[in-house]
Amino acid sequence: MRLPTILDGPKFIVGGAFAILMAMALTRSAIGGPALSATQIRVRRAAVTTPHDVFKVTGAMVVPRQSHTATLLANGKVLIAGGTDKFNHTIANAELYNPATGHFSATGSMHTARVFHNAVLLQDGQVLVTGGEGTNDAALTSAELYNPVTGKFAVTGSLNFKRLAHSATLLFNGTVLVAGGADGSFRALTSAELYNPKTGRFTVAHSLNAARLFHTATTLDSGQVLLAGGNDSATALASAERFTSVDTFVRTGSMSNARTFHSATLLDSGAVAGQVLVAGGFGFFGPLASAEIFNPLTATFRRTGNLVIARLVHTATRLNDGEVLIAGGETKQNGLAIARAELFNPDTGKFALAANLNFPRLFHTATRLTTGMVLIAGGTNNVSVLTNAELFLP
Repeated sequence: MRLPTILDGPKFIVGGAFAILMAMALTRSAIGGPALSATQIRVRRAAVTTPHDVFKVTGAMVVPRQSHTATLLANGKVLIAGGTDKFNHTIANAELYNPATGHFSATGSMHTARVFHNAVLLQDGQVLVTGGEGTNDAALTSAELYNPVTGKFAVTGSLNFKRLAHSATLLFNGTVLVAGGADGSFRALTSAELYNPKTGRFTVAHSLNAARLFHTATTLDSGQVLLAGGNDSATALASAERFTSVDTFVRTGSMSNARTFHSATLLDSGAVAGQVLVAGGFGFFGPLASAEIFNPLTATFRRTGNLVIARLVHTATRLNDGEVLIAGGETKQNGLAIARAELFNPDTGKFALAANLNFPRLFHTATRLTTGMVLIAGGTNNVSVLTNAELFLP
């Protein structure tokens, strides 16, 4: 398995007493009171004596892994699947994190070992896992379904195109849009397809306007999907496009900076509710601190406050108060993981440093739990692959 290596220059090889307060604040408008902004919620939160805005170590994973997937299940547990282990072997095993106990436990393994795959929670509660890179460094067409009731994976219909580092997005109608990625030679793809859970089959969809991998795909309030950035196997992209209600891709405004290995987060607070925060990544001249916001109404991007620390391969997670937690990644284009975290305030449009992670990490996952806490799991510090996990307590 070839991990993405960022090279010098523009080219690279792409190888949760506070819970109650929060609930009350977020529902004030429904009971006749004024809705609180993210800033007002944070002020009230500061009066709570329980520690908040900190990272707390939780149980360790069963298997060390990086570049895996993490999917919040309907029962509140988190499914961790695939990735590579401490020997850099692509793995098929999977495990579950139980927030009630703070422990991970093994569950059924996938039929195919995979990394740079994607996992999506379906409307019926199962998890669709698609593509990725297998044990022989080849892109995969295989897909499978995880059933939380049985704890087992079952093979489902195959993709029409081999792909890894692609996006997979649940649409409002219950189908899944699989778009872009790369083939086994890391050539970027324009192809897209749709998975129908009722038939278990993938059908070819309209193609993207630009070939891209390691891009972001964000479901908008309208049901459309914003695909932004990524790279074309040679250089980072500034272009963006939307998958529309007529199942076609249309070009939309370009970002201010070309970027790949970035993050994209749908905002739900204040004047920017329904807009998308795009942050960090790798651009023409290295790691980026810049961030911008996409407005679906105008189909344009505009600059917002910069990250405090330039970073790529980080995670971005929207919190219950509307802020966005940015965690980990790397910042010096040297593969060394960082522990720094920061918070984006949608009311001010600015980032501010938060508490540090307990462990530096990149190629990790971040999952908001039903409690509002965020589970940070696995990844690598570029010296070893990690089993440790931690919780961000908002």
